[in-house]
Amino acid sequence: MPKPVLTYHYANKVTLTTKTKDFKESIKFVLDRKEPTQFTPYKMVAESTGVTFYFDETKFKSFIEGNYTESEICEATRCEGLFRNTNDYVISKDDIIDKGSLWKLIDKHYVLVDDDRFLAFKAPVDGFIEI
Repeated sequence: MPKPVLTYHYANKVTLTTKTKDFKESIKFVLDRKEPTQFTPYKMVAESTGVTFYFDETKFKSFIEGNYTESEICEATRCEGLFRNTNDYVISKDDIIDKGSLWKLIDKHYVLVDDDRFLAFKAPVDGFIEI
């Protein structure tokens, strides 16, 4: 089976591409390696298909530990793109989504990347830029 070409995207437009590792080896390599940015990537792209995955570090670590199959982790992290909002969103007087928050595009909805709450807007919505 051919090895997938996976490109990992970090802040400041830094990328890392693996070509000689299988899917699991590639993810483990990236999780174990804190260069080039000392941070975890925010997305991974399968170059042969163009499919984008939100790089949820907790879920990918769980995959490495054997808690997800390859199909399950792909389904859990696949998205149509990653975006940031360009303005604050006031949900209520006590609930504000700060400018620059991270959103996944899934099934034509922007979904906030936040473990503590769920919020989604139907796309297209003004005020989002793709990263």
